[in-house]
Amino acid sequence: MGIPIYLPIAPRKGTGIVHDEPGYTSRTEFAFGDTVTVSLWPLDTGVLHAYT
Repeated sequence: MGIPIYLPIAPRKGTGIVHDEPGYTSRTEFAFGDTVTVSLWPLDTGVLHAYT
């Protein structure tokens, strides 16, 4: 579909994955509280809350 960045988040686990690069060849796993780079932008995941 041509979506350049895919950012699935699992709020029950408090984790997520950044898929980018052509064909999602790059994969960066993170836990809530980490700062990850999404394309050109840093994303502070400390503002995300896991389900309790």
